[in-house]
Amino acid sequence: MDKAEAEAIRLKSLAEEKYKSSNLKSALKYAKRAHNLRPTTEGLFQMVTALKVLRAASKDPSDWYRILDVEPFSHANVIKGQYKRLALILHPDKATSVGSVDAFKLVCDAFRVLSDKPSRKDYDLRLRLSIGGGGGGGGGANIETFWTACGTCRVLHEFERRYVGHRLVCPGCKKSFLAVEVSSNGGGGGGADRTVRRARSKRARPPEKTLAEMQADAKRKAGGARLSRKSRREKVESAAVAVSEGPDGDDLAVMAVEDPDFYDFDGDRVERSFKKGKVWAVYDDDDGMPRHYGLITDVASVNPFKVRMSWMDLQINGDESLIGWEKMGFHVSCGRFKVGRAVVFDSVNLFSHPVECERAAREIYRIYPKKGSVWALYGEGTAVGGDRAVGDGRGYDVVVCLTSYSDLHGLSMAYLEKVEGFKTVFKRKEIGGHAIRWLEKDDVCSFSHQIPARKLEGSEAPGLPNDCWELDPASLPSHLLSIAWKR
Repeated sequence: MDKAEAEAIRLKSLAEEKYKSSNLKSALKYAKRAHNLRPTTEGLFQMVTALKVLRAASKDPSDWYRILDVEPFSHANVIKGQYKRLALILHPDKATSVGSVDAFKLVCDAFRVLSDKPSRKDYDLRLRLSIGGGGGGGGGANIETFWTACGTCRVLHEFERRYVGHRLVCPGCKKSFLAVEVSSNGGGGGGADRTVRRARSKRARPPEKTLAEMQADAKRKAGGARLSRKSRREKVESAAVAVSEGPDGDDLAVMAVEDPDFYDFDGDRVERSFKKGKVWAVYDDDDGMPRHYGLITDVASVNPFKVRMSWMDLQINGDESLIGWEKMGFHVSCGRFKVGRAVVFDSVNLFSHPVECERAAREIYRIYPKKGSVWALYGEGTAVGGDRAVGDGRGYDVVVCLTSYSDLHGLSMAYLEKVEGFKTVFKRKEIGGHAIRWLEKDDVCSFSHQIPARKLEGSEAPGLPNDCWELDPASLPSHLLSIAWKR
């Protein structure tokens, strides 16, 4: 053993002692010196790598970019490549140096956040805000500020004026929202939060614009974003609709909805329908279809309406088929879902219908099609461009389930087609290849979303065929509503 190797081993031992005494700074210093002297010393490279990760985490345990040793807001491919490199070095099966296990866990946690698009979006927003110096403080004498309100929790916050019109993360509920300037009601400095109060009457228009209306105005001025979704009932009453946010942090877009021919589906989603422990479908911001799920954890008030809801997150568990569907931009609506982060909603217009599901564990629910339910199915000709489904090319079929889904057998279903002369009435398609289809277990990802439906008796109007259903127009894809049918 030469002198350099002996010194490297001595420095390595010192690094291990410093690590055990929780002195990461000194441990990393000695490990680097040893590595410079003799890079080939067994386990030294892994030790330096692990101590760098642990040292980064000691400064800020949630600074995921620093933990992965990449620049903030790096491209997804850079993050993925760096994660693979660190994981190979620090994996417990290969690395035996001190700190490698803890460092490996940190690297996995960082990649879990930065590889998930909704999580990374929220994280990047918070990081941009902290880098810019905004949020909550009274502001220096030379910094101009403004007041804005979170669209979810209705709490006022003070930020630097340069953030007007930007999407920010609420320091309270951690949801992102569009920063629109509002009155602070004479509030003083210091950044104290103040609850936003607004008229809740459904029988009269509030005397001033609500926060939702101001957000919608700001979006239109900024470049033609979609309007908030209003239910048919509230459009008649000319009441304001609260703008709330989906799991990915974007505003839930709202669309003009046709009136049904017979059944009033809005009557099924009134305030008194919400009960603790019920799972509800929530409208997506992509095309307004009810693809997201939420568990009602508390009904704070019925009038005015206010509920606490936890989002339901799909459990992928390494399933390549689920990963493939999501990479192509298709939302997966069937499977096992885990109770996720909580939000507060004060408008029933974001909810579509109660979801029939099975509780598999304490916070795990199985959501699959049941016999007699009507669903929209991604069409076989749906176009996909890049890593997202092309909106204009996304086609849908409408089906009724003839059996409930089974992990062993899948399910059987019948295709539906529109009844001529009616806007929202569909009947069984009796002939051709699309009459009945058996869907295998692996094809369950083909379901886009459930459509609330009511089986008709046939006596509701002349010309109605047997075996037909009226479908909720708020959950029908636009191309099915846009077909012209003479009445």
